[in-house]
Amino acid sequence: MSMQTHTSTPTATRNSIPKMVGDKVSVFYGEKQALFDVDLEITANQVTSLIGPSGCGKSTSSAHSTA
Repeated sequence: MSMQTHTSTPTATRNSIPKMVGDKVSVFYGEKQALFDVDLEITANQVTSLIGPSGCGKSTSSAHSTA
């Protein structure tokens, strides 16, 4: 299964400093790998959504990216 991300970045925020960056993030539950080398960059003032089928890692990625 794969997870797709799509962002629409307004011109005014294209050069913004990212608020959150994930670079090749992998998450394991014991021996089971839930995320495989996920890259994600989120900047201020834009809407970002994670879209994908059940079980592809949407909730896992957001649960492991909060600080």
